[in-house]
Amino acid sequence: MSYQILHNESHSGTPFLGGNEKETIPQTAYHPGRYGADSIPMKSSYEPLRNSHKSQHQDHSIALRRVQKLQRVNGIFGTVLSLGSSVLAAVMASIIAYVLYKFYTTKDIAAPQVNRTSPWATGTQLWPAFLLAVSSVLTLLVELGGTIAACCKSRSKGAGKAVSTFENIGRVIFVAQWLAVAILYRVGKTTKDLWGWSCDQRADEIQQFYPQLDFQALCTTQTVAWYLAIAEFAVKIVLMVVGLWLVTRIKKWDLVSKGFGIVQEGVSLYA
Repeated sequence: MSYQILHNESHSGTPFLGGNEKETIPQTAYHPGRYGADSIPMKSSYEPLRNSHKSQHQDHSIALRRVQKLQRVNGIFGTVLSLGSSVLAAVMASIIAYVLYKFYTTKDIAAPQVNRTSPWATGTQLWPAFLLAVSSVLTLLVELGGTIAACCKSRSKGAGKAVSTFENIGRVIFVAQWLAVAILYRVGKTTKDLWGWSCDQRADEIQQFYPQLDFQALCTTQTVAWYLAIAEFAVKIVLMVVGLWLVTRIKKWDLVSKGFGIVQEGVSLYA
């Protein structure tokens, strides 16, 4: 018996032997030359990894943009409040410097009419005035230095880390400092210090014999200086609380962006 190899179009080019029995050739893999160019190829098993790589890249970009935005907000916020703190410190330092100037230039003027050798209290205590003056000058210098450092922050990565550490430590220290200064300056207001004596009734009684001085004006300016010290403390509180919150958020999103970056690099090895 002779056999003739026939081709059936309905079986996509699969040959069989003549008669009623078919011999099917197994299709184990995609082969364009064997089964035709229009055959459907197998789907790549790496396609899900490519999609995952794309998704991880997008998440990494979002987290990185969030970090950059928070860093800008922190920089602007810190700079604005630092400048405000510098202005308060400069005004306080100017007030105390003026009061000390008036004291040292008039402390030896006598008034025989009222039997006084000085327009100021005997044994005048100057430590409250010097406390406020030194604190104001120190704050002014540090805040201006911090503002300059913040401007250079974007130029050097290492300097940026140093500035962040300096800011965090400085904010906490200044909160404690100005709380102590505001309390001690008020506690030091007695009839023996410059502020207390300027506001005392005995200073008003001898005012006419000392035209070089205006005790009422000195009393008012030193009262303003105390209120400014309270305002300085409030600014430091806001700067510390909001600043630490922003730094925490920045660190959180920075870790998220780095995590996505690591996953992205790992997926890229297989995509």
